[in-house]
Amino acid sequence: MSEPTNSTTDPFASGTSDAHGSLYKAIGLSLAIGSSLFIGSSFVFKKKGLLQSMGRTVIVGELCNFVAYSFAPAILVTPLGALSVVISAVLSSFFLRERLNFQGKVGCVQCILGAVVIVLHAPEEGTTDTTIENFKHLMLSVGFLVYAGIAVIVSLVLVFYCGPRWGKTNMLVYIGVCSWIGSLSVVFTQVVTLVLEIVYLNKALNIFNTAVVTPTYYVLFTTLTIVSATVLYRGFDASGVDITTCVFGFLVICSGVALLHYSRSGNDLDDGASSIDSRRKSLLHTFMSEKVSYEDRHSMDQIRSFHDDEENHMNPFRTPDTLTVNEKVEHSTSLETIDIQPIDPPPSAKGHRAQDAMDPLSAFRMGLHRDNDEDNKGLVARLRKVKPYFFQHQVYAKERWLKRPLLDVFATEFQFRDKMYYYNAIQCGHITVNGSQVEPTYVVQHNDLITHHIHRHEPAVTAKPIEIIDHQDDFVVIDKPGGIPAHPGGRYRYNSVTQLLQCQLNVSRLFPANRLDLPTSGLMFIGLNVDGARRLWADTVEGRVQKEYLCRVVGKFPDRVVCTAPIKRISFRLSLHYVQDDGGKPSETEFERISYDGTTSLVRCRPVTGRTHQIRVHLRYLGYPIANDPLYGLDKPWSHLLQEGQPLDEKYAANVVQTIAAHSHYPDFDPSHINACRDCGLVMTPDPPPNLLSIWLHAWRYASKDQSWAYETPTIPTWAYH
Repeated sequence: MSEPTNSTTDPFASGTSDAHGSLYKAIGLSLAIGSSLFIGSSFVFKKKGLLQSMGRTVIVGELCNFVAYSFAPAILVTPLGALSVVISAVLSSFFLRERLNFQGKVGCVQCILGAVVIVLHAPEEGTTDTTIENFKHLMLSVGFLVYAGIAVIVSLVLVFYCGPRWGKTNMLVYIGVCSWIGSLSVVFTQVVTLVLEIVYLNKALNIFNTAVVTPTYYVLFTTLTIVSATVLYRGFDASGVDITTCVFGFLVICSGVALLHYSRSGNDLDDGASSIDSRRKSLLHTFMSEKVSYEDRHSMDQIRSFHDDEENHMNPFRTPDTLTVNEKVEHSTSLETIDIQPIDPPPSAKGHRAQDAMDPLSAFRMGLHRDNDEDNKGLVARLRKVKPYFFQHQVYAKERWLKRPLLDVFATEFQFRDKMYYYNAIQCGHITVNGSQVEPTYVVQHNDLITHHIHRHEPAVTAKPIEIIDHQDDFVVIDKPGGIPAHPGGRYRYNSVTQLLQCQLNVSRLFPANRLDLPTSGLMFIGLNVDGARRLWADTVEGRVQKEYLCRVVGKFPDRVVCTAPIKRISFRLSLHYVQDDGGKPSETEFERISYDGTTSLVRCRPVTGRTHQIRVHLRYLGYPIANDPLYGLDKPWSHLLQEGQPLDEKYAANVVQTIAAHSHYPDFDPSHINACRDCGLVMTPDPPPNLLSIWLHAWRYASKDQSWAYETPTIPTWAYH
């Protein structure tokens, strides 16, 4: 006879279970909020330079977050991570004096309201049996195995297929890895999630802006975590109203996080390139990247440091700033001959007008000054200078650098410094790989992050004003003076057209739609937003714009000439291009002589294609180079290697590169007047005469072929008159 079954429930046992459930939920809630408090505070410690305090708070915050999942459901703990963003924003406004604008305040309120809604309506997991056997049964269920299989397959595809191809251009690749695997690992252990953040989330944060990465990662990770918990526990124990309310609370938090980060993106962005300080870093990478301290800057008196960015070509939607991974201006120092206090922010800070609109005192305080000089026509010429500043340049290894010793890469790619300099810089830790000091013989690997800590000396540029010809809603048209680069690149950053225009127009970012070389003057179209630049760029590359240049060349130019010689880049480092049949790109330029003065000709140029140095190369190939061209002129030590009407073969191309490199040093100057930089030991060479910064090539007229618009420069250079 079987024993009777008691179908009634012990009310005291039920009450005890409910009390324990409420207590556990309260503990999990407290730990989740505490985790957000510690992690949010760590960002403030990081910006204050208190790295040890930052490390401790991050560790405590992650531990609290890890334990919180043991007491409360994932649907409650995970969304509350948004509070760390709110706490960071609020503390930064108090301790770092970072302004929190109206959008940021609304975002904070939305995050808090959404968190309250989730706390009040968060459902429990669908099962209350937490025994090992039941957990094993849940993990081996068909639904969860299918989800786990999908997550693993998608992650493997992202890591091994998508990562090498699109990891540096699409942030969803690395964020997706963290989110898919994180949605599984967060159910079991937070350690795996933390490791994933160190490896993949940090990659996304190093490449893309924090204001976009953080909210995207939060939304994707939280969504997949909730889906994973739903599949594992087979639903949630709650009414439809509670679940719907909780979902809407989560959406409110998502919009609040996005709004908060968007409001702070103006501080995070530095004309297209985010600074190191404005990027969120995982714990490991932060410790690695801080090995070069402020004190270390003064430990290499024998080292003179600045180097050209290897990337020197532009795309209007990916400005040369964004080609580098991270850039950091750490400290400004005065020239030895001028007593100027350190500047913060650098001269390109928003809110300042263009230098030519400033009174001398304001310009002096900004760290810029001008030198007056007389050019060869008796006109007053001036130079614009930027005070030297400490700078941390980071870039991922180029494909051609792979499997080569680090010292060899620097010695061959950046030959303006001798091999001993780079050897000392690597030995002293001023050149590092992946945040760690390495030996000069270290072999560069794929995805290596190479850092060069330098004291940057920007060359002087012309101080002639940048005239705005037309100002539309989406773009501006300017008359660029010769002797200043169009955009940051190489040794130039703040001394560039886009940086100076950002100050003048009081905007945070500009998008050049056409490019003029540093010594070339004339029309430039600069988008005020991506759409404006894209339209102008598309019209240009698709041949809907007719361009006309003026130049003065050596000799009596023929009446009319059409040159179709193909052009190929001969040296990336020297920015040397020339005619070459093998591998040259199709190029076409129409030339027409306007006048001849007995020694030189004024020529109108109509480039049909848009290759780099196209006009200059075609003129040199025809035997009539621009009269004062320092690269393709007739009076250079390498001029005999560039024969009229003869393309360069590989052998002669190598000879030209070697000859130019051998003669690319500074001209001789009186050694008794040599000064060295007090901070880095760099020999302070004389500034070039202002008239040598530009060449006799001017972008005079741009017009649409359908005659819907046309622009000309208001004036033409004086060399075009005689």
